[in-house]
Amino acid sequence: MSRPRDPHSDDVSLEQQLERTWDDPTTTGARRAAGEVIGPALATFRSQRRRRLIGASTACLLLLGVGWWAFARPSEQAPRLETADAVAYAEELFRRVMHDPARADDDDFEVLSRDADARQEYLAALDHPSSHVRRTALYVLAFTSVEVPAPTLTRLLVEHREDLERPLQVASVGDAGRLIAEAIERRRLATLQSVLAASATRAAQGHAVIEAKALEPFLQHENESVRLDAVRTLGYLEGYQPSAAIRRLMRDDPSFQVRVWAIRAIQNRLGEAGGRELLAHLATLDDPAIEKVLAPSLTKVEGFEAIARAKFEATTNDLDLHLAYAKALHDAGHADAARTVLPRAIREGEGDALRVAAFLAAKMDAKELRTSLIVQLPRVEESVRSSVTATVVIWDLDKGDKARALESLALIEAHGRRSDVRHLRPHLEHGDPAVRAAVVRAINSLEGP
Repeated sequence: MSRPRDPHSDDVSLEQQLERTWDDPTTTGARRAAGEVIGPALATFRSQRRRRLIGASTACLLLLGVGWWAFARPSEQAPRLETADAVAYAEELFRRVMHDPARADDDDFEVLSRDADARQEYLAALDHPSSHVRRTALYVLAFTSVEVPAPTLTRLLVEHREDLERPLQVASVGDAGRLIAEAIERRRLATLQSVLAASATRAAQGHAVIEAKALEPFLQHENESVRLDAVRTLGYLEGYQPSAAIRRLMRDDPSFQVRVWAIRAIQNRLGEAGGRELLAHLATLDDPAIEKVLAPSLTKVEGFEAIARAKFEATTNDLDLHLAYAKALHDAGHADAARTVLPRAIREGEGDALRVAAFLAAKMDAKELRTSLIVQLPRVEESVRSSVTATVVIWDLDKGDKARALESLALIEAHGRRSDVRHLRPHLEHGDPAVRAAVVRAINSLEGP
């Protein structure tokens, strides 16, 4: 009979002893007593068990030690909770420059320009441990046009961690952990919005800002304002070549403003080549809101007239868009489309359509349409009535006769707004005394007592 070999001991002497106990006694001689075999076997088992327990215990202690060291060791960027002092300091930074609601005369937008120490304090606050202080300092610096170094903006965008992260590390996975995670996300979003808005403002002013490679990932951010400020900054960034991500925003972003600024980024950065690309985009576009913005910016691009005319003919069911293409063609030097659509636009137009119709009629000096335009005033809302009246009075004062001027001045006196005074002041020296007197009367009426 032969002994099974698996499992086996790692003790060679024991293996030999066990093997002999299984051998035929005719070949091995008399068998050894059971105690002589079992005793060494148990001793070997106990020795192996002790070695394994000691090894496992040592590994566990090492793991616990490493975990405690990683958790408890100081961090170079150890986040801290907001404190009452930090909140008070942020309010002080804000009120030192910006408006105090309790006062009407405390704004001092030049304080950081003339006070180098104060300016340095606000720049230093961009690295304050409180994210609330950092955002407040950044807001004030951007508003007062103080130069913020591009590396600092980049660091704020990609390096600074939000407060409350340490509690998140030890929070349970229940509701408390979820609420803390949401709080951190809101704070992170506020930081992103502050940094990117400041970056867009600085870029528009021609200052160096965050590099494109740091900005591009935010073109895909779920928050609209983050995407918007990222694409605005890139649109002003000297030397930037719009990427595929910009073109995706232009075509597919759900936000109208983001789509508009993606278009502007291509226009600003690619010049004539961008104009040709956008004209091709316009030819296939079915987005009335964007078409009304895009078409007027392409009037000087070669091939615009053919595409605009095709669009004009295809948009007769949408009066606003139909009129927008007519105006774009007029601006490109082709007034026939405007003459075709103006009577209908004056008769049926609401809001912006009637405003555009009044502007075109005045621009073309279409005197035959003036009376029908004035007749529409009672049916439209006050803001439209005021805008159209201002257009008519400017038209009449510039190109009309005395009777028309007096009639439209009476209209603006009745339907105008205080802001319309700026249109009337240039005519205080009108050559006709009666018109001058009517201008003075209208100004006095609009400005009130």
